Amino acid sequence: MTQQLRSELERIAQDAPRVHVPEDTWTRGRRAHRRSVLVTVAAVLALIASLGGLAALLPLDAPRVEPAAPRDWPGEVPSKVYPVPPGFDAAGPGDTTRWAREYAETDLRIGRASVVMGDTSQFRPPAVVTARDGVYHFLDLPGYVLSDNTAMMMRERDFGIALSPDGRYLAWAYGLPVTRSDDQAPIRCGIRIADLTTGEVRDIDLRSILEPAAQAVIPMRLVWAPDSSWLAWSGRQYDTYGGMREVEDTDGRPTRATMVGVVAPGETTSTVLPRAFGAGVTAVDSNGTVTAVRAGGVTRWERGETTQVSGNRPRALRQGHTSPGVASPSGRYVLLGSARASRRVYAYDTRTGRYLHRSSPSDQPRQTSVALGWQGEDRMVVGAQPLLRSPKMGQYMGMSRIAVLSSPTVPADDGFYSVKTIAQQDGDLIPQIVSVASDLVPTGQHRLDASPPDFPTVYDPQQVTGAAVAGVAVLLSGFLLLRIRHRRLTGRAAGGIAVLALAAAAAAAAVVR
Repeated sequence: MTQQLRSELERIAQDAPRVHVPEDTWTRGRRAHRRSVLVTVAAVLALIASLGGLAALLPLDAPRVEPAAPRDWPGEVPSKVYPVPPGFDAAGPGDTTRWAREYAETDLRIGRASVVMGDTSQFRPPAVVTARDGVYHFLDLPGYVLSDNTAMMMRERDFGIALSPDGRYLAWAYGLPVTRSDDQAPIRCGIRIADLTTGEVRDIDLRSILEPAAQAVIPMRLVWAPDSSWLAWSGRQYDTYGGMREVEDTDGRPTRATMVGVVAPGETTSTVLPRAFGAGVTAVDSNGTVTAVRAGGVTRWERGETTQVSGNRPRALRQGHTSPGVASPSGRYVLLGSARASRRVYAYDTRTGRYLHRSSPSDQPRQTSVALGWQGEDRMVVGAQPLLRSPKMGQYMGMSRIAVLSSPTVPADDGFYSVKTIAQQDGDLIPQIVSVASDLVPTGQHRLDASPPDFPTVYDPQQVTGAAVAGVAVLLSGFLLLRIRHRRLTGRAAGGIAVLALAAAAAAAAVVR
């Protein structure tokens, strides 16, 4: 640097105005830095919380791993069954309810099924569980009576649906709802049987067998033969849909008109049984012999001939609703369910007319039993129904477990008992096992995974609102971080946006909760 340049710089320095620097500049700078760090941390936390909320609100359906099994393996009843979460059903026009359109399956070719699950407390149609993979199918069953008339769920004890013992066929009652009118023409009603391996549906139209004054018969009780061949049914007659027809009994007293019938293998028509069967049917064997256990005795129909055997039922079989029974493979025994709380399981011997029983160990003293099927002549498949309480229906019975136990013909010392399936209650959701493919109840270890099924994701309005609020929090957090990075926000503005982002994230969490 030359002497001349040095002199010039000194002169400029002397003529320059003196700058006053406040003494608290350093302190204020440190405060601004700390505030910037806090705002940045708040923005990052809001961003993380919002992204986490979006991830929770928008889960991805994980692919289901199919079980490794031989191709000829028919499948099995899983060790655990679960209630269907809310959101899959939708109310239709009038008194109807069915699976929502986006979840309903119209293709009935799903393969052999193991269990039919229902839930009358939530007014939902039944779900069908396939035997090889345990997947829950929301089948749109054409004309299914409880989908077209939910009021019948409250007054009927049977579901009008039955799965065959081998899991191949699914039968259900149908009836087209109409309003009351002066039109006395028969209402289309009957039974449909779907072959779940081919998807073909067989229609048994019952209009041709109606009595002159009846407009419809709704076969709410359906019972399969042990070899999945014959199908017996019973139901009430109606003058108009919803109006039960009444007739006079032998004593001249009014009683509800009922009808009992049986469908032969492969047939599309039904044989009507005599009025001696009264209100219900209990079982049908592989030869088409129908048995009804009633208060006054037992009525049997075999090849067109009806016989009646008088006698009293055991005390456990006298109370309340007589549940369906199941004939043994030989047809000699009829497994019976009880409506009275008892640990005894009964089997009626059609040759001797005696009621045999077997006591089943259980940790539920207040329970009834349901007859499900046989595995040979020595083992019976039964369902246990502890008395449960639903907040929407009060006290009702829902089958909660499936067990295999020795028949009464086996000596007590050689008795066998094993719980095979348990229905898992989920809060107020109580799964109700409606029908079981008894041939598919495993005798040994289960192959299917007992974990909860992979139900499709259902988004309710709360989730959508929460996702929208969380998205706003993400946008605010991202905007704040970009502005802080480029130093284009004052401390107060940055703090305000950070508070808004945190508030949005908290609001999203509150909505989801």
